[in-house]
Amino acid sequence: MPSYGTCGRHARSVQAHSPTSTGPSRTLLGPPRPVSKVRPVVLPAPLDETPSERAYRIRCRKANERHEEFWHGNNALFASQLTNAKALEDPEALTTFYQRFAMNQQTSHREYTLWWWKENFILLGLAIRARLSRWSVGSKATPTETYFDGRDTL
Repeated sequence: MPSYGTCGRHARSVQAHSPTSTGPSRTLLGPPRPVSKVRPVVLPAPLDETPSERAYRIRCRKANERHEEFWHGNNALFASQLTNAKALEDPEALTTFYQRFAMNQQTSHREYTLWWWKENFILLGLAIRARLSRWSVGSKATPTETYFDGRDTL
């Protein structure tokens, strides 16, 4: 059974044992990607996945893809503009550069934040439905925390 409430940027790896499945399923959290700095999250599909769990897992995957896309674009733009900026060794020039960059990106960051707030509420509803669907099947899996060491690639 997938873990619930762990598809966001600050997710931890969780291992859950479901008595109705053939073995444990794990949510894996990989090392940060080089440009976006977003940690990839993998929610595996258990063999006995309910339709509600599937909807939740797919929505989480799409949310994670959007996080990756947004932060990759934002951080790549920042790095390219930082490389082109002059006098980067001067702290005041760097402060001015960052303020200008933040002002220019204010609209896209606001749109991203509003999207993320809405997405959190949608994911919360899907997670509750998924949990209730699992209980109606009769499984009462108890998640235990485990951590992915980041040495394997996802």
